[in-house]
Amino acid sequence: MKLTRAQEQQIKKLCQKYKVNTLYLFGSQATGKTSKLSDWDFAVQLKNTIKPSRFFGYQIKLNSELMRLLDADVGELDVVVLNQDETPLLLKYNVIKDGQILYCLNQDQRKDLEFETMRDYLDWEYYEDLFSKIFLKKLASGTI
Repeated sequence: MKLTRAQEQQIKKLCQKYKVNTLYLFGSQATGKTSKLSDWDFAVQLKNTIKPSRFFGYQIKLNSELMRLLDADVGELDVVVLNQDETPLLLKYNVIKDGQILYCLNQDQRKDLEFETMRDYLDWEYYEDLFSKIFLKKLASGTI
């Protein structure tokens, strides 16, 4: 299902209301590879002025309002906060790599998050690859 212009305008208003700097659509809805079971996946970067202790409250409110706007049931829509430490690095990377930006207030703040995520992911990927090679080598030699 594609977003209508009216839905896009409502989403922009929600972003302003809930202090969103950047909103991404990711997953099957962003790639266009949807099925009957496809859900809505959104990722937000909240403004830098929001304290991390308040992220969850904003996440819940956005989730609820987006569900209402898109007529989605529980489990059919997810909202992830990208500037939350608990959000897995691989998820952040995939959102940035493959997601569609639906809203962005401050391009510099968005670029900072994207740069930090890409840097951290590429550092992690190097070590993950190194450890995988060592593990496979030990497995092949029978030392594990």
